[in-house]
Amino acid sequence: MKTSSDISFCNKAPAIAIDIRPLQTDSRYRGVGVVLMNILERMLNMELDFEPILIANYGIEIPKMLIDSSWKIVRLHRNFGHPKLNSKLIWVPEKLFLRSTLRRLGVKLYFCSIFAECNYPVLIPDEEIRVVTWVWDLIPYQFSSIVKESFFQKLLGYRYKRKMKETTKSTLLLALSDDAKKDMVEILKVDPSRVEVIHLGVDFQTLEKRSDKNQFEKRYPELNRYILYIGGFEARKNIEGALSAFALIKDEFPDVSFVIGGKMRQGNPSYEGLLRFISKIGIADRVRFVGFVDNRYLGWFYSNALFHVFISFAEGFGLPPLEAMACGTPVLASNVSSIPEVVGDAAFCVDPYDIDKIAAAMRALISDEELRSELVKKGLERCRLFSWENSARKFTNILLSQVK
Repeated sequence: MKTSSDISFCNKAPAIAIDIRPLQTDSRYRGVGVVLMNILERMLNMELDFEPILIANYGIEIPKMLIDSSWKIVRLHRNFGHPKLNSKLIWVPEKLFLRSTLRRLGVKLYFCSIFAECNYPVLIPDEEIRVVTWVWDLIPYQFSSIVKESFFQKLLGYRYKRKMKETTKSTLLLALSDDAKKDMVEILKVDPSRVEVIHLGVDFQTLEKRSDKNQFEKRYPELNRYILYIGGFEARKNIEGALSAFALIKDEFPDVSFVIGGKMRQGNPSYEGLLRFISKIGIADRVRFVGFVDNRYLGWFYSNALFHVFISFAEGFGLPPLEAMACGTPVLASNVSSIPEVVGDAAFCVDPYDIDKIAAAMRALISDEELRSELVKKGLERCRLFSWENSARKFTNILLSQVK
C-alpha cells in the first residue's frame, strides 16, 4: 500500500496529479466514473512522459487495478473542522491542504474530475500549479426547472453554479463533445481556445457476452421482444416521452414490452414519479424494470433488444447509443444536443419533444426488419470511430502540453 511518505519522484518527468475520488463514490457507476476508469485503464498500458500521482481519499476503497499499478497514490484526510460546520466552511481548509500537499509533492498540474460533487473543492490555478478540469455537462443551466423541484435540488443547483464560477478559472477545460464545448462558450462565456474536446469510446470488453444465452434467459425469463432503455431517471432523459410514445402503439404490438435498466432507489423522487406516471398512462403491465445491469448481462440486454431508445433532451455525450451499436442493436435517438454528433446517420433520430414522431419511429423500427438491419450495419461502422485508446491518448497529450 503506497502513501505519500513512500513517494520518490523522477526528476526527469513532470509530476501530474490526477484526482480519482469519483471512483470512491457512487460516481464510479455513472458517467464520470466509467469515463475515468476506462481512460486510466488504457493509460496503464502506455509509456507516459510524466509522473502520474493519483489523489484519493484516505480510508475509502480504491479500485484494485490502480492499487496493483506502479503509480503513486496519495491519500488525503477529509476530516477538517467541526462536523456540524457548513460544508462551505469546510471546503476552505481542504483547498488549502490540497494545494499545500500538491506543492510539497512537486506537482505542476492538477487534473480535477469531481467539481460537480458537492463535498469536494475546486482548485484555482496559481503560478506554481496549473489546473485542468473536465466539465461533464451544463444541465443545471439548461434545465433550471429540474433543480427547483425541491429544496434539496435547489441547493444542489446553487452549489453547482457557485462551483462552476470557480471552475471557469481553470487553466484549461475539457468537454465531452463539440456541442458541449459550444454550450460552455455560450453559457459560461469561456474563450473557446481554453476548451479542448475529448470524445469518449466504447468498451468492447465490457460488452462481450460474459454469460451464455441460457444463463441470461434463466435470469430474465420474461423477456421476449422488447424495446430497451438503459440510463438514469432524471427529467432530461425524457423517459416519460419514450413511454408516452410506447403507450400510443402498444396495442398494435401486444408481444412487445418496454425494458428499463438502471440503478433504482426506493424513495428516489425521479424513480417514484416514473412509477406513478407508468400507472397513469396504463402501461404498467408492459414495462419491466430490471435494475442495475451487471456487465455479465449488459451485452445480452443490448443485442437481444429490438432497438435501444435514447431520446434525451440534453447530454454531454451519450455512451449508451454507442454501446447498443457495438452490440449490433438499432438505436432510436434524439436529434438535439450532442447526440447527433455521436450517432451520426447510424441511428433513427427524432425530435424528442414530438411524441407522435417518436411513436411513428417506434412503429417503424418494430415492424420494418430491413430498416433495423440497415441501422445495425451503419451502427457497427459508426461505433468503430470511438475508442477509449484514442480518448486516453488525447487526454495524456493534453495534460502533458500544459506542463511543457
